[in-house]
Amino acid sequence: MFVFVSFVMLGMHTPTHLHDFKKRTANRQWWLEHRFKCGDKWQGSDWVFIQDNGKPIAPNTLNFWLNQLIKQNNLEHFTPHSLRHTFSTLQIMSGVNIRTLQARTGHAQASTLTNIYAHAIKTADEMATEALDDMLTPKALKMKVLSRQQA
Repeated sequence: MFVFVSFVMLGMHTPTHLHDFKKRTANRQWWLEHRFKCGDKWQGSDWVFIQDNGKPIAPNTLNFWLNQLIKQNNLEHFTPHSLRHTFSTLQIMSGVNIRTLQARTGHAQASTLTNIYAHAIKTADEMATEALDDMLTPKALKMKVLSRQQA
């Protein structure tokens, strides 16, 4: 099984939505103390999901944990990879440049993204068209069209 690990820069406010600062600091402190206690037995690096000796956990373990979370909370099934697709789609819908997204997702070719996310790109393009139309259409004309549609 192939595991893709990537780092993505987060916006200034994103971490507050993900974790509370105190908890992150406590977790980092635990990690550092645990690494120190393991001494020569430590085999890892700065991985987030680790075994007691610091080695990365098996990807199947993450899948198992995620499936347990889904069952316990009666959620519709999803995978870590589907979260990657959600991330990419939301980035495209927010207007992120394909080259930037290519770098963030680690795709070798931008064409891979344009092929996989053609639906999102089309929707984003339609939104851009509407935005341009909104900017160029005088407010009085919009009101006139709206009143005709409601009549």
